[in-house]
Amino acid sequence: MRAEGQWRWDSKLLELSMVLGSGPDDLLGDGVRTRIAPSGQVLIRSRVDADAGGKKKFLIGAYEMPLYGGRLKLNGAFMPNPYSAEITDRLSVPGGKEYEYDTQDKLQGEFGARYSRGLGAKGGLEAVFFQQWNNNDTKVHFASSAVNRDFVSDKN
Repeated sequence: MRAEGQWRWDSKLLELSMVLGSGPDDLLGDGVRTRIAPSGQVLIRSRVDADAGGKKKFLIGAYEMPLYGGRLKLNGAFMPNPYSAEITDRLSVPGGKEYEYDTQDKLQGEFGARYSRGLGAKGGLEAVFFQQWNNNDTKVHFASSAVNRDFVSDKN
């Protein structure tokens, strides 16, 4: 879903945009997995059940107004993007089960400001500020009869 709006009044401008959506991850899917050694021996044969997907939630806005003989424009964005995947691998050779659950919580935020003003017939002033924040929290849990592992990463 996408919604956008723009409003003007008294030399001011407000713009808002919102995007909400979700969908599957087409990189993962169900099927047969076979690993064969150079000798031709089957090392692993299994049936994979894999499901994954994510959400997109964007909120973006801008506000513009006159200020001290020029124009000030402020803009911002808040964009969380969570994702999860669940993979179950049922092994017939050598036997057993492997399970993995992944989550990625991505977040991006932005803030910007721009001030512009004419100075005489041939001159002008423009000042720009922009800041962006990114965060990606990843968690993975893997379990099998041979090993259990947990992985956590918090990347800012």
